[in-house]
Amino acid sequence: MWHQPIGHALGNGGTTSESAARGYALKITLISALLTLAVRAVAIYSPAAEARRGNQFAPMPVVQTVTPEDARNRSPYAPGRLIVKLKSSVDVCLDCLVSQQIPLAPTLRSTLFDDLNRRYGLRSVRPLRHVDAGTESLTERRRQQTLRQQRLASMAVARTGRPAAPAAFADFTSTYILELSPWFDMEAVAREYARDPNVVYAEPDRKVAALLMPNDAYFSSSGSWGQPFPDLWGIKLIDAPTAWDTTQGDGIVVAVVDTGLDTAHPDIAANVWVNPGEIPGDGIDNDHNGFVDDINGWNFVANTNNVLDDFGHGTHVSGTIAAVGQNGIGVIGIAFHAKIMALKGLDASGNGLISNLADAILYAADNHANVINASWGGVGTSQTLDDAIAAATGAGVVFVAAAGNSNVDVNAPPPWGPFIPASNPHAITVAAFDHTDQKAFFSNFGAKIDVAAPGGGDSGTGFDPFRSVLSLLSTGAVAQMTGSGRLIVGGKYVRQAGTSMAAPHVAGAAALVLAAHPS
Repeated sequence: MWHQPIGHALGNGGTTSESAARGYALKITLISALLTLAVRAVAIYSPAAEARRGNQFAPMPVVQTVTPEDARNRSPYAPGRLIVKLKSSVDVCLDCLVSQQIPLAPTLRSTLFDDLNRRYGLRSVRPLRHVDAGTESLTERRRQQTLRQQRLASMAVARTGRPAAPAAFADFTSTYILELSPWFDMEAVAREYARDPNVVYAEPDRKVAALLMPNDAYFSSSGSWGQPFPDLWGIKLIDAPTAWDTTQGDGIVVAVVDTGLDTAHPDIAANVWVNPGEIPGDGIDNDHNGFVDDINGWNFVANTNNVLDDFGHGTHVSGTIAAVGQNGIGVIGIAFHAKIMALKGLDASGNGLISNLADAILYAADNHANVINASWGGVGTSQTLDDAIAAATGAGVVFVAAAGNSNVDVNAPPPWGPFIPASNPHAITVAAFDHTDQKAFFSNFGAKIDVAAPGGGDSGTGFDPFRSVLSLLSTGAVAQMTGSGRLIVGGKYVRQAGTSMAAPHVAGAAALVLAAHPS
C-alpha cells in the first residue's frame, strides 16, 4: 500500500480512484474562508462585485429622467463638488465662516467668492483633510500640520538617508471641499472660482476607478487543452479580479518552500524576490545571515544558492501565487505584485527531508517573508517541523499547507495519518475543489481543513483531464510533471492537479490581504 514519504510534493502524481467525501462538510469559498481565520478580507471589497450580487450598494439603473442621482452616476466628477485651495494669506478657516453664515467678503476683500457661492448654490464647506475638521481654528490646524510635516521629514531621513526637499510637504490646511448644486458643469464652475484673486486653484472632485482587467492571454481564454471551462478557472472562481480592485500584493514576500524556481521564466522573473542585503557574486555573506550570495533564496538540498527547479513543482506553485500580471502573455498570479522567495527543500524527485524543510521555514522567517507556502507533506509527526512552524508563525508569518491527496482525514490515525504539516495547529490547511466547486476526488478532508481552493480533479476527455490547474512550466520539469509533454500548454505552461495547486491560491489570497492590511 503506497504512502507519501515525508516531504513529498503534493501535485497529484497519479490517478486516484474517485470516492465519496467522507466527513467532508467544508463548502466555502477562498475569501470567505479567510474571514473564519480572522484575516480581514473586508479589504477585498469592490462595488462592482456587490453590484453583480444584487447588493444594496449596486449603482442605480440609468433612466431617461435626469436627476441629481443620474448626474452623479454619469459624470466624470462628483456633481456639485469642487476642490478649492486658498492662498496662505487668507488667515481664517473658510468652513468656520460658512458654518456661521458670516459673509466672506470682509476677509477676502472681494465679493466674487460670495457671489459665486450664491450663484452655484453653496450647501456646505469642509476642509480637505478629515483631521482638520474637528479644529475650528486655522492657526491650530497649521500648527498641527507643522508637527505632522516634521514627523514626515524625520521618516524621510530614516528611509532614504537624506532630508526631504523643502517643497515636499504641501499645505493642505487652506484646501476645502465645496458642496454646490449638482446641476452645473463643474469644469466651468471651477474656472469661475479660479478667477478670484484669493484662490490658488479650483478643480472638480474627479472620480477615479481601478478598472483592472488583465491582458494575460490565458486569463480570457477557454478550452486550451479541450476543457469546457476557462483556462484560469481557479482565479475566477475565487473572484480574485474583484480583490485586484483593492490590492495586488504589493510589498509582500511569499516564501515557496518546494523544489525550487525557474527564476528566468518570463512570466515570473520580474516577481522573484531579491535579497536587498546581498551583493551578487562577490562570495561574501554581506547581510550576515549565514548564507553567502543568497540572492533569490537558498537550495537547502545541495546547500548552495542555486535555486533552479529541477522537478517542476515549485515553479508551478509559484506561478499560481505571483505570476506577472498585465504583461500580455501567459497566466497571472493571485497576488501578481508580490515577490517569490525561492527555497528549495525538495530534490529532483520531488522528495525532501524534514531537516532541510525546517531549515527553509526558519530562513523564510529570518529573512522577512510574510507568507510561507508548503505544498508538500507526509504521514507521521515531527517536533522539528512543528518547532520551525511555531517559530515562523510566532514571528507573524502566515503558514499555508496543502491538505494531502489521499482522500482521508488529515488527522486520521496511523497508518493513514496524521498528515504533516497540514495537521499542525498553526497551519492554514487547504483542501482542493474542482471547477464546479465540488471537492476534488483526491483531496484530504476533516475538521482540520481551514479552507478549500481550486486544485483540479475535473472530469473530461483527453489526457488526464483532472490535471486542470494551469501555471508555469520550469525548464527543468521532469516527465512526471509534464506527462511526458502531454500536459504542456503553449510551450511555457503546464497543467497539474493536487492540494499542492490549491494551497498557493490561499497563499496568494493571504498576500493580497496582507498588502491591504499589513497589521
